[in-house]
Amino acid sequence: MTQQNVYKLLEGVRDQDPEKLKSMSAVFISNSEKCVPLWSQAAGREEDGLAMWDYHVILVVKKDDAEALVYDLDTRLPFPVPFKTYSEATFGDENGILEKFRPIFRVIPGAEFLTSLS
Repeated sequence: MTQQNVYKLLEGVRDQDPEKLKSMSAVFISNSEKCVPLWSQAAGREEDGLAMWDYHVILVVKKDDAEALVYDLDTRLPFPVPFKTYSEATFGDENGILEKFRPIFRVIPGAEFLTSLS
């Protein structure tokens, strides 16, 4: 999901119910190589959805202490999808990925993302 799509989702929430922004974060996924493997992607290989992105942005919504949902418009998974399911299907086994290609995450609170991207 591009950062603009996440921005638009957050913008809609801000306009409808700004209090809900407190439970939302934009998450940038990349690495120093600017080549991060993500599985289950709509633009990925037919057999497993593997796509190599320079970066990817998702929206994570914390529902309560035990659960979070991921909104990723580029995934083959349901929309939204529980964080645990998304993580297992999208990031694969870390042991099978060269360290330089492992994902690095930057989490930005929803309200901050709206002000910093605008």
